Amino acid sequence: MVDLDAALGDGSSRTAVESIVRKAKIPVQVGGGIRRSDDARRWLSLGADRVVLGTLAYENPSELHKIIKTLGPERTVVAIDYRNEMIVTHGWTKKRNLRVIKAVNNLQAAGIETVLATATEFDGMAKGPDLSTLRSMRSSTMMHILASGGIRTINDVHELQEIGVEGVVAGRALYEGSLHPSELNLGT
Repeated sequence: MVDLDAALGDGSSRTAVESIVRKAKIPVQVGGGIRRSDDARRWLSLGADRVVLGTLAYENPSELHKIIKTLGPERTVVAIDYRNEMIVTHGWTKKRNLRVIKAVNNLQAAGIETVLATATEFDGMAKGPDLSTLRSMRSSTMMHILASGGIRTINDVHELQEIGVEGVVAGRALYEGSLHPSELNLGT
């Protein structure tokens, strides 16, 4: 779940996200607008399995370290949102002077265990995932990589598995039916 309003700084959909987290029968990770350790702790206490940190990880490394130390790296995912191999933050609206692979190296050194890589220019386009960047990431780190952006079919999921991506976020493909949940191994 992502609170896009909070990620963009345009308010919050917290009530709706809270309702989903509380009622969900599956593990839910929550992101969007988490800017302090108290925010992260609150989501976990409401029942979120993990929190996804984006902007905070790049703008406030000391707060990121505090979250990892107090909540544990297994409950913390850092978003590597990028466009043209450069990190973007603030709901993908602010380009940073930081390349993806440098971000991966920094996050691994900080003790992060899992990253969520989103190729923003691929997201929702149904043109396939950014395999090239994901391969580079995989060869640069031992962290767990979750991939998002461009996933069309089960074949894309299999390609990502082959390069060592541990999980995917799929949206449009599920909504439009080119990828069906029954094709995925959801741990059941």
